[in-house]
Amino acid sequence: MLHFITTTDRPLSDDSDLSVRRQPWIMRASCERFGIELLNLNPAFVKHEPTGGYRLKLILDWILQYERLGIVASDDLLLYADCWDGFFCAPPEEIEAKLTAIAAGGRVALSAETNLYPGECAGWGQYPASASIFRYANAGGFGGRAEDVLAFFGAADFWPPEATCDQAALHWHLIHRPEPLYLDRECHLWQTLYDDGTVKPSVVPSLKVRTEDGSRRIINTLTGSRPCVVHGNGGRAMEAVQLWRLLISN
Repeated sequence: MLHFITTTDRPLSDDSDLSVRRQPWIMRASCERFGIELLNLNPAFVKHEPTGGYRLKLILDWILQYERLGIVASDDLLLYADCWDGFFCAPPEEIEAKLTAIAAGGRVALSAETNLYPGECAGWGQYPASASIFRYANAGGFGGRAEDVLAFFGAADFWPPEATCDQAALHWHLIHRPEPLYLDRECHLWQTLYDDGTVKPSVVPSLKVRTEDGSRRIINTLTGSRPCVVHGNGGRAMEAVQLWRLLISN
């Protein structure tokens, strides 16, 4: 079974703030289009800093609580997605099949992007080599089996002293202890949109919307993949909106 989870501090039905970084309606519309039930693990809508500590606490507490209640099995799949600047672009069956294959052997899947952020991580050591421009971790998307997500993010040594946020912690692990991580460099699951202008070719122009077998799909022409979740990270929410509109157009 696959559980789709997020940790938003406001309901997706709240359209009172449609700033450049907040476009919740596209996530809501995508869940309705593909029949995805996205569970918010922050039902009290507690506002929290985007450092990831509170987000991860909510996720880990939820796994432990629902495993005890028998609602979540240890081998159930979890997929986390940031929800204010992105959307689903594939049916849940496809997402589950891809994540099942990736999670084999206890791997935890991480979203990938083109930018190493925060910048201080650059001095921590050599990042794993990759032919893909999507070579750095992005904390806005991850997934795997419940027991593996719990074991990795809940480990006593998950937070290195140098890390100022969960994304920095992911960089540290990929540099120093990459097992059991799977970085989605080909964008089979998550498609991030940010690039700082130095990456060639640029990310957004490399994404095309085509009709395949009667369905509209987003194609990453750099990797040949068909992503399942689009994330307008780094202030690229409006680009995400434009992609969504292309996806649902006839």
